[in-house]
Amino acid sequence: MASTDDPAARLDGENLRMMLKKRLKEPAIQIRIGLAMLILASLAKWFLHPGEIISEGWTDGTTGFLYGVSIGFMLLGIWRNSRRGRKVP
Repeated sequence: MASTDDPAARLDGENLRMMLKKRLKEPAIQIRIGLAMLILASLAKWFLHPGEIISEGWTDGTTGFLYGVSIGFMLLGIWRNSRRGRKVP
């Protein structure tokens, strides 16, 4: 059995889920996720071109979804940050 000082022993499935739930509620993390999705949506607009394999509707839908997720995460992070009374670093 691993000791409690071993980092690998602390990252079992249950502890990992709890850590992710706690971290995802932090406003700074939500804003960073939103910014990453914004970058991904911008890159998808450049690199997903409609053709024989991918239709135009699918590329527009994917880009719109990524923009929506990015805006949602950033607004949620800003709202939670304002309720905490802290500034995002």
